[in-house]
Amino acid sequence: MYLFYRVGFVGPGSVVCQEEMLGHSLLLHLLVGVMSLVGGLLVWVWCAGGFTASYVGSDELETYWTIIPGGLVVSFLFPSLSVLYFIDCPDANAPNQVLKFVGHQWYWSFTSWGASSFGWSGEMYMVPTSLLGVGDFRLLEVDLPVPACYGLTRVVTSSCDVIHSVAVPAFGVKVDAVPGRLNQQVILLDIYGKFYGQCSEICGANHSFMPLAVEVVDCAP
Repeated sequence: MYLFYRVGFVGPGSVVCQEEMLGHSLLLHLLVGVMSLVGGLLVWVWCAGGFTASYVGSDELETYWTIIPGGLVVSFLFPSLSVLYFIDCPDANAPNQVLKFVGHQWYWSFTSWGASSFGWSGEMYMVPTSLLGVGDFRLLEVDLPVPACYGLTRVVTSSCDVIHSVAVPAFGVKVDAVPGRLNQQVILLDIYGKFYGQCSEICGANHSFMPLAVEVVDCAP
């Protein structure tokens, strides 16, 4: 679930988001290590009396500062490829459910269908601050959350007017909703609960008041 009072990412609600967070953590540790190494070398050279001719014209040093950065770039490649693999899921042709979001100024309409017997359609409007209950999130609560089935889900987006964007941070999803076009992304929902998102495209005067909420439920018959 969401922990807004903590520093860092929200809790992951899909395999894609988990992989993105793991890749980010790995790259962050590598970058901190590089910064520490370079900073330590600069301090060591400064304490040793500054740069000399052996540093400026050393073939061995040039070899090191070519090979080591190249190895670091290659090490950055593997976690990025892993995340891209999970985003472009190989089972995209056989999802358990399809969620279609259509952007309007300024609310969302949704339709869902799939292999299960469950199907929903409706519209989502932001709950005014005066009607919020205890524990509700301001500017994120909607009157009709979208029920989503646990498992593999295809998210399809489009728009009726201007460009919107479906963004649910906990799912690792950000898909533009473009008029006259269908964009999609497949996600693997593996945690039950209610997750919040919003339109992350500047779509007009009420862009800031266009949230969406997805509630992952068990759709097994």
